[in-house]
Amino acid sequence: MMLARNSSSTSRRFRKWIFLGLLILIIGSLIGLYAHGGMYSINVMLRRGMTIWVPISNDDPRISSSMRLALSDHVPQAVAGKLEWRAVANGFEVAELAAGWAASFIYGGPGPISLREQ
Repeated sequence: MMLARNSSSTSRRFRKWIFLGLLILIIGSLIGLYAHGGMYSINVMLRRGMTIWVPISNDDPRISSSMRLALSDHVPQAVAGKLEWRAVANGFEVAELAAGWAASFIYGGPGPISLREQ
């Protein structure tokens, strides 16, 4: 009997310390967020999907080649490709517009666009 009582008391005490530790961690995180960026940081973390803006450059490996091109100092002239409509349901159509620069393919369409085709 005595062993069961001590076990229950130890278990409650352990749960209490776990709860207090988590509470201190959450409060400390909120204080750190507030110190870093004010209420904006707390709003971003709690209401805006926990996404934040980080500074990047045009040679950052995390961005796509299209973004790298757009962020470069020399941005080439864009060339629009053929606009292709297709019906996906009765009364509902969608279009796809390929875009490119010089002879390179950027987005949409079946393949590269050539300036000679324009």
